Amino acid sequence: MSSTFANDHVRQSTRDSGLERLQQVQQILGRAQQEVDYMLDAYQSAESDADRARIMGYCIEFMLPFLTNNLRVDLLSQRQAELLVLAKCPTQSEPA
Repeated sequence: MSSTFANDHVRQSTRDSGLERLQQVQQILGRAQQEVDYMLDAYQSAESDADRARIMGYCIEFMLPFLTNNLRVDLLSQRQAELLVLAKCPTQSEPA
């Protein structure tokens, strides 16, 4: 395997990894949106302010750990750092 081929393969793999991570974030946010939609419906049909407050509490209790644990911002920033390394080391056919 030539050095250029290996380098191109690493670059494409890094780009693909970034794309996959963004797609995962999109899926996670879609799931969160479904949960919030459910809570919004429950809020609108609630019969009392106490019920509305309880639903708001459920939303808070769901969103904080769900987003914190599932979004994995650390993985997003890792992919960004990998792409920045690629940007600083252009190939012969790619401008800096």
